[in-house]
Amino acid sequence: MTEVMRHVRFGWRLPLFTLLLMAVLYCAVFYARYAGSAWFFQDDFMFLREYEQELHADQWMSAVNFGRFLSRNLYWWGGWRLFGANAQAYFLFNLACMAATSMLLLCLCLRHSLALGVLLATAYWTAGATVGNLSWLSNSQHLLAHTLMALYFCLAYHAWQQQRSLLLIVSGFVYALALSANVLSAVAMSLPAILLCARPRGRFAAMSLVMLVVQLCLALWVVITVKPDAGSPYAMSWTVSVVRQNIAFYFGHPAAFFALAALLSGFAWMRFRAGDALEAWLLLAGPAFIVPFLPLAEQRYMNYAAFSHVFTVVGVYWCVYRAQDLRWRVLCLLIAVVVTLAFVTQTHRQMAYFKHERRGSDQRELIRALNDIVHAEPIPAGSTLCFSHHGERHVAGEPLPGFWWGVGFGEAFKKFIDAGYNYQLLTRDDTCEYPMEIDRDRLRRVKN
Repeated sequence: MTEVMRHVRFGWRLPLFTLLLMAVLYCAVFYARYAGSAWFFQDDFMFLREYEQELHADQWMSAVNFGRFLSRNLYWWGGWRLFGANAQAYFLFNLACMAATSMLLLCLCLRHSLALGVLLATAYWTAGATVGNLSWLSNSQHLLAHTLMALYFCLAYHAWQQQRSLLLIVSGFVYALALSANVLSAVAMSLPAILLCARPRGRFAAMSLVMLVVQLCLALWVVITVKPDAGSPYAMSWTVSVVRQNIAFYFGHPAAFFALAALLSGFAWMRFRAGDALEAWLLLAGPAFIVPFLPLAEQRYMNYAAFSHVFTVVGVYWCVYRAQDLRWRVLCLLIAVVVTLAFVTQTHRQMAYFKHERRGSDQRELIRALNDIVHAEPIPAGSTLCFSHHGERHVAGEPLPGFWWGVGFGEAFKKFIDAGYNYQLLTRDDTCEYPMEIDRDRLRRVKN
């Protein structure tokens, strides 16, 4: 019987790995094509303008910057010096971060289980939330944070497993860097359950405890320091209505989230009692990584849940693998099928959307058109150029038109046309000498 089971287990691995490899290659081709045709979009223009000259070190841990000094200030400051206006180079850098994160997740589990590592790396690479993160350069804050967190996982886990103090210290520095890349994502690992489960021994146990306390204090200090004001887009509220709304947004229904959390926590406790630190931590990671995003009152985007979705999907499959009782295995398998369908559907929707919606492509054409207009008939410096969509004048207090958001409220024109002009929306009260109208995504000058 044992020999038969061994052959059965080997038999499903080859087709599974082949299927995962095909998914990885398919996504890689999609990512490469997208990176080759997308451009700067919306906030990208504002960041280019703001950080091309200096880093603004005073924003290191400010509520304005929301703890994103590494992935916002330094990213755009260094990016402009390395890549200039070559948007494809920024996309390739972000794609390299995604690949590095996948490889680090694979390495994390490599000694423990090749199958677990492959599942984790593939899930991250193919997740719909990951597709969303690549689609917009400003999402570098998430991609950089994911890479640093994956690096922290690897360093910390191997440090605790091998009882290496120096490696543990290095992981602490990586943890601090992750906090400066994306504070909400990094706070999720401020409860390093893997350290508690590893049960270090001797002098290393005392050092591990010190590192744990330092990390928790650092995370708490960051949360208090960068806590946004009530009027901020990142304002937080732990009210039942806000948390429930966010859970429903990321997991479809609160009942689904709590059922998954209960399942994963139960199996995590079983693996903890069995002395398996890594599996216990991986099973807890899915619910843990969504917690920092639950109190956000206004900001909710599916790409925030990248790590949570990835670890949840892999965790459910690992429950199937570890279930001893046949009834539990069947139940977990049914749950895994439902979760997989939701995961694949989300990825398909994201890829189908961004296949035709290349962010920045419309803005690039608008800039080219405006550049032709400005050079065809020289406009005096200091002139005001007003923009409307189909000739409709903007009314104060109403939502801004989408095209104006896309060009970063005029910052795109200041960056790539001429900062000597004034760019604004055409409102009802304006009498503009140089009105511009966008009609069917084409820009033309309206003669007075």
